[in-house]
Amino acid sequence: MKPRLQLQEFTSPQVFRLSTSKKGYGGIIYEKMLDAVLSSHFDYTVVSSTFGFKGIWRLLEMPKYLFLQWKFAKKPHGLRIRSFQSALFNFKGRGISIIYHVDSSGSAWLPRLYQDLTEWVFKAVIRKSEHIVVIAKYWQDYFRELGY
Repeated sequence: MKPRLQLQEFTSPQVFRLSTSKKGYGGIIYEKMLDAVLSSHFDYTVVSSTFGFKGIWRLLEMPKYLFLQWKFAKKPHGLRIRSFQSALFNFKGRGISIIYHVDSSGSAWLPRLYQDLTEWVFKAVIRKSEHIVVIAKYWQDYFRELGY
């Protein structure tokens, strides 16, 4: 399968990645690998948008979290990379969403609500404006069936 997007297509050497992962979550492993590769070839910046609080207290940080996602999506230049969980806003320009896993069934009701909203927004709106990268053949087949 030939990739639809080549990093060489970018005139700006700037690459930004929105980090929403914390230690202990599976996605952090892939993000560290991505950081190691891209930081050696590009002007690479990681924008952190992780929660400091746990449980229901995370709601207090939600406005800041959403504002950072919106601001990140509207950056006018460079390549933007984000995880599926932070894909609530269309990118202005080019972007990539990295999808590790899509399943809210094991989550508590509040995180599940957010995860389901993110999945719906991604499938309904964002699919037309960006590229996706998956880490498993299962998710490749899943998103191909959806028309990606």
